[in-house]
Amino acid sequence: MVKNKTASIEQLTFLYKTFAEITDPDQIANLMTDLCTIRETTEMATRLDVAKMLAQGASYLKIQEATGSSATTIARVSKCINHGAGGYRTVFGLDQQDRVADEASLAELVAQSRGISGQNNPAAGGR
Repeated sequence: MVKNKTASIEQLTFLYKTFAEITDPDQIANLMTDLCTIRETTEMATRLDVAKMLAQGASYLKIQEATGSSATTIARVSKCINHGAGGYRTVFGLDQQDRVADEASLAELVAQSRGISGQNNPAAGGR
């Protein structure tokens, strides 16, 4: 019999409460090391860095250069900030009306990768 790979509400609640009860960053690091692969931890840390840069107003191109994240990952994080459950907003103290760079920044990044400036790219706010 194959078990369902989706965690139960009880399992998730236990996970969240476990993290909420730990106040020592070293203990959290130890738990993360035990729970996650290096790749999983690295991906979470990178996404949090992307979210921080978006909250600070960085462009997709700057974020991509600084983190090595794909435009898809940056757009996904932006979407979560703008329309997600509110976790990133809480961490970075963003109000509900605050919006971070989204589709226009992605269009600009695509245009730059193709050698087209934003001034001539309607999708990026140009003519």
